[in-house]
Amino acid sequence: MLSRLATRRRHIVLVIAPTLYECRKTLDAFGVSLSNIDEIRSVTKAHHLRGWSRGTPFIALSERDSWFATQSGRELSAVVDAFLLSGRLRIASDAELSDLRQPEFSNACQFAAQRSFHVRQL
Repeated sequence: MLSRLATRRRHIVLVIAPTLYECRKTLDAFGVSLSNIDEIRSVTKAHHLRGWSRGTPFIALSERDSWFATQSGRELSAVVDAFLLSGRLRIASDAELSDLRQPEFSNACQFAAQRSFHVRQL
């Protein structure tokens, strides 16, 4: 039997948006492949955030104004803000997302970063 330390799991990354459609748009915007579905969870309601450990990483699109169109969206936004302030949620780091990204998206990000570095040097 393997010990828990030997089989250390990677963090689950939450995808937070008021609808599953917007969760999918968020995944696409961050270049996260659906083949990594076992390492991501979609959260569309405020009560879905119960039970996650402190410091759980998440992604969401920055256009949260549309979340206020519905009561459940407003509740979700308020809970996300409260959990961010309390440390129960944190924004996922680029290192955490790099393992989840599609290879072509990762290559495009690296190319863009290298290109901007070379432009600054000129």
